[in-house]
This record gives sequence, structure tokens and C-alpha cells, in this order.
Amino acid sequence: MTNAFFGRRICTHEFHHATGSSIAKEDPEHVGLVPTVLGHTDYSTSEGYYIFADEHAAFQRLEKALNRLALRQEGAADS
Repeated sequence: MTNAFFGRRICTHEFHHATGSSIAKEDPEHVGLVPTVLGHTDYSTSEGYYIFADEHAAFQRLEKALNRLALRQEGAADS
């Protein structure tokens, strides 16, 4: 069934990984829900999602800072 929809077979574990990654990426402040949503009883099972959420948030901040810097340089070049 997943082959027809996604173009390849996807196992249940991949859906679990996608769920944890999606929560971490889209709502990093609530990444603590991952163990409950995925049924993990051990923190270390979900730890990668916490790390991903922190890294993703850091890269977003870096991207915003670089964009602001680029805009300032463009403004200075136009003056």
C-alpha cells in the first residue's frame, strides 16, 4: 500500500522516525512529547529527536542572522 502512495515500501519504523523528526522540526518546544507519542519508555530512545530539535533551531537562528547581515551589506552597497 505505501508503495502505491509513496513510490516505495515504507515500514512502520520509518513512520515512527518521521513522526519524531516532524515534531522536533515543526514544534521543537514540544519535543518532549516524542517519547509519549512513540511509546518510548527510555529517554535515550528519543534523545536523538531532542538533539535534532536543538540543532534545527540553531540552524534557523543562524540562517536569520546571515540573512540580516546580507541585507545590511546590500543596503550599504546601494548607498
